Amino acid sequence: MEQLAAFRLWLCCAVMVSRTSDAPSQPATIAGPLEYDGSRYYLLDASTWTEAQRAAVALGGNLATIDSVEEHQWIYSTFSSFDSTDRHLWIGLADFDAAVNSPVRADRRLEFRWIAGLSEGYRNWSPVEPNNPASGDPVNPEYYCHIWWPRDIHRGRLNNYSDRATLFGGPLCGVVEI
Repeated sequence: MEQLAAFRLWLCCAVMVSRTSDAPSQPATIAGPLEYDGSRYYLLDASTWTEAQRAAVALGGNLATIDSVEEHQWIYSTFSSFDSTDRHLWIGLADFDAAVNSPVRADRRLEFRWIAGLSEGYRNWSPVEPNNPASGDPVNPEYYCHIWWPRDIHRGRLNNYSDRATLFGGPLCGVVEI
């Protein structure tokens, strides 16, 4: 009887572990909530854009939609070197229609939309961005936007990048807006 009870306990634990290990991982929250202009913001640990957006939804929001130069500056100054760690910042700007990729940079910039559904909003692109499809990497297309970390010559400006968790050795961390 004790062996049967022990087996049931083991089986129950095994099922629970298998269910939780099948679930997609989500990045931990590093900071937040911090308030700015009526919204609450969280900084997530390093992750892909997709993982960061999934975590943002779980928190009740989305990756940040930037509406002004002031909001952009606040996000960058608050989170890019939070806790003395330099990081790139995932935001809610992405190219949701991979079939349309204008070779004209000015037009290509307009193909990126905010996750909240807005086409407008503040955008502070690096001078040569977005450069995909010009980057020529069909395996890792650059459909997601982040703000360059403090160590880059284009620090504080937007770059399009693939769905990865690091760039040039630096973490890519989501900024959630609720």
